[in-house]
Amino acid sequence: MDVEYAERFVDIIGEHFDAAIRIGSLADSSLVATRLCDHRRLVCAAPGYLAEQGWPHTPQDLARHRCLGFTGLRSYPQWQFSRGAESCLVSIRASMVSNDNEALLVAARQGLGIIAGGDWLLGPEVAAGHLQEVLPQWQLQADAGIYLVRPSSQWSSAASSAWRDWVIAHFAHGAPWRQTAGAV
Repeated sequence: MDVEYAERFVDIIGEHFDAAIRIGSLADSSLVATRLCDHRRLVCAAPGYLAEQGWPHTPQDLARHRCLGFTGLRSYPQWQFSRGAESCLVSIRASMVSNDNEALLVAARQGLGIIAGGDWLLGPEVAAGHLQEVLPQWQLQADAGIYLVRPSSQWSSAASSAWRDWVIAHFAHGAPWRQTAGAV
């Protein structure tokens, strides 16, 4: 098995990948997609940052805060929020930008700004007390999911079929990172 971790949109067919896991809204394509789970994005900051800079109470307040910008986000430098029928688009002022979420996570933990990212990345940081969720009543780009995509199941190898089945089984009860201890 050859695994590549990349925060870029790979051309599965052109680059000869058997499968990929994609986060976000999928464009129509000839790829076969299996929705694994929903994708919840959190907005978080370190307790020290919030003590020093204060808490944002509305999405518009983020325009006055130092934010950490993920350039891989389709709408960057804007964050799209929704709450019921209400929605707003906020242009963030980034104190740091990167195409790597983990670099931004390190900066957020150091109190350099407010980060937006998937609950798969930020949820454990919130649970450990390293970050605190801000604006929890708002959803950030809520139309996203996490998908397993592949060119076709017609000519899959036994190994890629086994891997696909393993991934789907891990998501059978929802996102593994949201499961309670011992439930997977």
